[in-house]
Amino acid sequence: MIVLLSFLLFILTSNRISVFDRLQFFEKKLHLKCISWLPQNSNSLPELKALVCGENFNQLQTSQHYISTGLIHLFVVSGAHLIVLKLIADLLFSFLARLLSAQVRQACVLFILTVYAGMCEFNPPVVRALFLILLNSDLIFPKLYWPIHFRILLAGFISLLFSPAWISSLSLQLSWMISLGGIFNIYFLKDLNPLIQSGFQSLWIYPTLLFFQVPSPFFILTNLFFSKLLDVFLFPFALFVVIFPFLVCLFDPVVEFLKFVLGKTEMQLIPTELSQNSYLILFNWGLIFFMHFLFHLIWIKKKRSYES
Repeated sequence: MIVLLSFLLFILTSNRISVFDRLQFFEKKLHLKCISWLPQNSNSLPELKALVCGENFNQLQTSQHYISTGLIHLFVVSGAHLIVLKLIADLLFSFLARLLSAQVRQACVLFILTVYAGMCEFNPPVVRALFLILLNSDLIFPKLYWPIHFRILLAGFISLLFSPAWISSLSLQLSWMISLGGIFNIYFLKDLNPLIQSGFQSLWIYPTLLFFQVPSPFFILTNLFFSKLLDVFLFPFALFVVIFPFLVCLFDPVVEFLKFVLGKTEMQLIPTELSQNSYLILFNWGLIFFMHFLFHLIWIKKKRSYES
């Protein structure tokens, strides 16, 4: 593993070619096609663009509820959305089990996820999640028994090889840190209350959220109650609106109610100075690799206890 990581670090520091730049022509076409499928008469069109196509909010007035409550990273298409989409695709293709082999079904799902990542302009969190799904796939790596924390690390490095400029991407770091926070909960907090686990997840990403603004003091609770709602309900609902545009009459009131509730817990926006960006990036990378080192020590200890 050390040899592999050293090799990836050497490539990353010497690489000047970005696969991401080579694919921009295709991703722009896919992204515009995704937006064209949305019902343009929707009162929640910015939310639909964000949820379905990974479009960033253009107006602060639209996004302030999601930023101040710490939910902005859940609203714009992220790795969590890709995982939900994979679950939906797996469920749909399971009905074709008699017609298609397991390998063909997996290949179709991976193709759909790759195309969808292109529709979201191959944004860093989606690309990182896509590579992690590929590493976890039995179709591509049938006998890859590396621990999950190492696969997360490898997916992150491959994402940086995909676009070396993402070394300064806060969204990639945020996505990476959320994955590590989930592992931390499994290793250390699995027997504790979900509120405590959610609290750790929120505190874990708090320094990155501070870059955008000072979140509401209720952001731990809003993440606890609304994170699953956005991933499991609102995102699939938005996908159904694309397929059945008449459902927009139900989608708009749901978004308006969500904004009303979030508006009761938000604070006045207090943006962080952009000059702090480089310090935050360095802090995040230090935190990420410290957690990887910690998880690796835990994995070695468990492995040795099993062997003895």
